[in-house]
Amino acid sequence: MFVTENRARQNRILSAIDGSILQTLLEVACEVAKSLTRREFLRQAIVEYSNGDDNRQVILDQYPVSSIDTIEILANDGSVESTYDAVISPTIDESFVWDPKTGIIECRDSTSCFPKGIRNIKVTYAAGSVPAMVEEAVVRIAAQLYVENKTNPLLKSEKLGDWSGAYRAGDSVSDLAYWGSSVASLLGPHTDMSKGV
Repeated sequence: MFVTENRARQNRILSAIDGSILQTLLEVACEVAKSLTRREFLRQAIVEYSNGDDNRQVILDQYPVSSIDTIEILANDGSVESTYDAVISPTIDESFVWDPKTGIIECRDSTSCFPKGIRNIKVTYAAGSVPAMVEEAVVRIAAQLYVENKTNPLLKSEKLGDWSGAYRAGDSVSDLAYWGSSVASLLGPHTDMSKGV
């Protein structure tokens, strides 16, 4: 899956959906986008440990950074001293800011927030490059799947590759037109035409 739950929750329709349902919708929507574009999009979930050096910055190894899930400050025995969770924007709990392009996390105040230690800063994040247009298309597909499953009694199920989903009778989820002009315009430039239709 190459679109994070945090990114999807920025969508009005998907913002309040239960986490497990949202994960399933995103998995299906990512598979639909890969099928429609005939491309793989890579994004990695990474857990990285850094040495604290009484500094205001930590520089992540992988970038561009698409989201930061948690920053944990660890004690010498490995126990968690403090945790900062679910970062949607480049501001973390008003304590940190981060630059997605460079992977630099910085304290907002002038004092050190990364205490001296060996592997005592644990950051869980997603890095890699997925075009913003593709992310938006996946979010819209997930929202459309959710709305249609809730409101359209004429839906039926179909299996496409490793996933299954519901769609309107007579339509094909593997047809870009099924998803509407907004999704088609977002995915169109990223479609690999050399792999046929």
